[in-house]
Amino acid sequence: MVTGGTPIPVALSTATTGIDFALLPYGRITGTIRDAATGLPLEYRNVVVYDTAGSVVGYAYSGETGTYSFSGLAPGS
Repeated sequence: MVTGGTPIPVALSTATTGIDFALLPYGRITGTIRDAATGLPLEYRNVVVYDTAGSVVGYAYSGETGTYSFSGLAPGS
């Protein structure tokens, strides 16, 4: 999600040089959903990530092996 910045005009077929900026690393959450009683992985389950304000920041579904992954999470979310 872009939250700010300075527009950079570019022209077709022309190199635009001298532009430097830093990209923040984004977070990732991975895991496996398991049955509490048996320890077996649970497949095809909905997983939701919320921020500290209670807003949804990501959705995923566990696969056949119960694994899920969220990527692209903003720092602090």
